[in-house]
Order: sequence, then C-alpha cells, then structure tokens
Amino acid sequence: MPGRAGHRGLPTDVVADRAEAGAADTRSESTGRVANSLMAAVVVGHTVIALVGSLIVATDARRDEFALQRLIGSTRGQAMWMMSVEALLTALVGIVLGTGVAAGALIPLGPALDGSVLPGGPAWLHPAIVGTSAALTFVAVLLPTSVALRAKPVEAAVAP
Repeated sequence: MPGRAGHRGLPTDVVADRAEAGAADTRSESTGRVANSLMAAVVVGHTVIALVGSLIVATDARRDEFALQRLIGSTRGQAMWMMSVEALLTALVGIVLGTGVAAGALIPLGPALDGSVLPGGPAWLHPAIVGTSAALTFVAVLLPTSVALRAKPVEAAVAP
C-alpha cells in the first residue's frame, strides 16, 4: 500500500493489515462511483441539451405549416392537440428505443457482475428517466408551438 513518507520524504511501500487495506479499498470504490456518476451526468446533460435543442428547432421550423393550418380553418387548440400527439409519439418511441438499447447493453453484463439479469440500482431510476424524458419532450415541442401560434396566420404565412 503506497502512502507514508520514508527517508527524505520519499514515498515508501508499507504492509497494511486487513482493516487498513479494506478501508483503502472502500475509499477507492466510493471515489470510483462518484467519478462514474459525474461522467454519466455529463453525458446525459449533453444528450438532453442536444435532443431538446433539436426538438425546439424542428418545431420552430414548422411555423409555415401552423400558419397554413390556421388559414384553412384549424383552431389554435387543434394545432396544439396535434403537436401534443406528436410529442407523445416522439416520447414513446424514444423511451422504448432508449430502454431497448440500455437493456441490450446492461442485461448481458448483469450475470457476470452480480449474477442477476436485471440491472442494479434504485428501482425509482427508470421511472424517473421515463418521466423526465416525456416531460422534456412535451416542453420542447409545445412551447415553440405555442409561440409560433401567437402570430396571426396571415402574418405568419408571409413572414420570412
């Protein structure tokens, strides 16, 4: 176990008893978990920013479509309902595909790590991810739709 300073401040190796070695291993394991959690949070954060940004841009690009729908008689509520259904379908497809990809990566590793085919971790994690994903999808689709529908249909149809 490296650590203690020896002659002239140079590190030396020492023989540790079982308790010291166990404590060092526990500290190392805890640090590894924190580092893994932080890396996962960064990856998830970047993914969320990219996906939400893509949904906002894609929805905002449909201003002409919304204006045309309003000009042919659709109400603001009907357009919002249509986009709500699209957001629901987008969220469902994303959640199913994301769960499938995660399961495909985690299930084969489970028996090797802890003997279970089910991934470890708290039971609330998957429902929290599903709920957050659905909520972000609805906000990223319905907020720009609502903003796009504020303009008068005639003005929105001819605006650049």
